[in-house]
Amino acid sequence: MKKLHTKKKAWLILHSRQSLCRRVRRNADLRIRKQYGREVTLYKRGNTTTVWADRGGVQLPQDFCLDNNTDEVVKAISSIRETLFSENRHGRRIRRGRISKWIDLASIRRISPSAALVLAAEFDRARTLAGKGLVAVDVHRWQPEVRQTLDDLGFLDLLDVEQNQPLIVAEDGLRIVRMMSGEAVEATTAGELTRVLEGMLRDLGLATDMSGSPLAVDTAQLYGAVIEAMENARHHAYPKDREWTYPVINRWWMTGAVDPKAKRLTVVLYDQGISIPVSLPHWERFPSVIRAFGRFPPFSLEKDDPKYDDTAIRAAMAVSRTSTGLSYRGKGLARIEALINTCRAGRLRIFSRQGEYTYERGGRHRARILPVSIGGTLIEWEAWF
Repeated sequence: MKKLHTKKKAWLILHSRQSLCRRVRRNADLRIRKQYGREVTLYKRGNTTTVWADRGGVQLPQDFCLDNNTDEVVKAISSIRETLFSENRHGRRIRRGRISKWIDLASIRRISPSAALVLAAEFDRARTLAGKGLVAVDVHRWQPEVRQTLDDLGFLDLLDVEQNQPLIVAEDGLRIVRMMSGEAVEATTAGELTRVLEGMLRDLGLATDMSGSPLAVDTAQLYGAVIEAMENARHHAYPKDREWTYPVINRWWMTGAVDPKAKRLTVVLYDQGISIPVSLPHWERFPSVIRAFGRFPPFSLEKDDPKYDDTAIRAAMAVSRTSTGLSYRGKGLARIEALINTCRAGRLRIFSRQGEYTYERGGRHRARILPVSIGGTLIEWEAWF
């Protein structure tokens, strides 16, 4: 047998090792494809990267609206919160061309202002606590109307996504105010919100001056109600001695919107605080709340028991309507509700922890329990014109 030359032997050994490495990489890729569902594109400051995405990404409901699909949206928001604040921060889960936990916004076909605000607030909190921007996934697959709404709200800025070209959206599409956020009671910000909404209505030919009165809502009353909601977040939502399931940044978030198709004006304020049911024992009129509970089904005020959150909110509103000289958690709730009575047609909804309370002009009050907590308190005013 012919003896191999030393150089030939070295070449064969190298070739064998290279072939082995290729097989190992190929098998690893096959395992990745089996474990990870598909390739996705990550967007960051104008740059894109293609990676494999886990099949277990958070899939959001197509109808991401708190009016039509409340329960599914609240559950989706809870999943988003858990994903953002699990052991590894969202945006740090990219390992060797893979992303293990992610949120798929491409599945959304319709989004409401309230749901968009809560979504943005969760990402804003995660970004603030992480100290850096998050990662956007498959932005090119997002519905144009949904992407436009999120862009107008300021959500894309949270993800460092650059809007390279304007989107073509119907002229009668949703107009939404850029998200506002703060820690204090900001009269200037509340005034700016009302002015922007008035401008939107006039641009659409849906409003005249105050004496002409086709406006959907009394803007002076709206301003007062927003200030009351800010007072809640500033003074009651974030007590210092509270232990939190998720970290908080002691802020409120706010937006407004005009929907020409539905002829509806919406104003929303959200905080990630302890909620109305948890704060009730700290009311100066707490005994009155206890008596009010007698008009409703059995209740529990254990801070970790959300079973009767709907009853708690309803009782708090009932006491607020009949009380005077109270702080925000007393009379302030009535002021928030009173705005609806100044509208030709309006509705107030309060989501607080796991309770949902609805009041419509004309005196209709309803309350129910949500499947999971909304993660704070959301106050939504709607007026039709």
